[in-house]
Amino acid sequence: MRISDLERDNMEVESYFDIERILKARCHFDMNEFRISREGADYPLLIIKVNGDLAWLYYIPSPEHPGFHSMGTVGSDPYGATKFVTLGPQEEQYPNNQLVPFFAAVEATKQFFATPELPKCVKWFELE
Repeated sequence: MRISDLERDNMEVESYFDIERILKARCHFDMNEFRISREGADYPLLIIKVNGDLAWLYYIPSPEHPGFHSMGTVGSDPYGATKFVTLGPQEEQYPNNQLVPFFAAVEATKQFFATPELPKCVKWFELE
């Protein structure tokens, strides 16, 4: 498995320890974005945006599928939004009802490491 973030490309992952170490990295104001793919394949792709102890996840099974985003109920205001940083770097807002705790993003990455299927530890919304 390989993980790229806003500052580093194609970090090789060989263990759960590597996952935890890499996902703890923060680049901009306690935020980061991670793009996670299986060795030798562009898809499926798991994207994780992190702001402190909050995360937004996006799973794309294939180039033809619009993907799935995480569903949750964390954040200070359930009807509000939380700022995340993305490539550029640019700032984007994501609804708090799509956020999960950071530890859930770590667990989803560990499941993705074990199998390329949609991680089961997170509730997902399928895009159409």
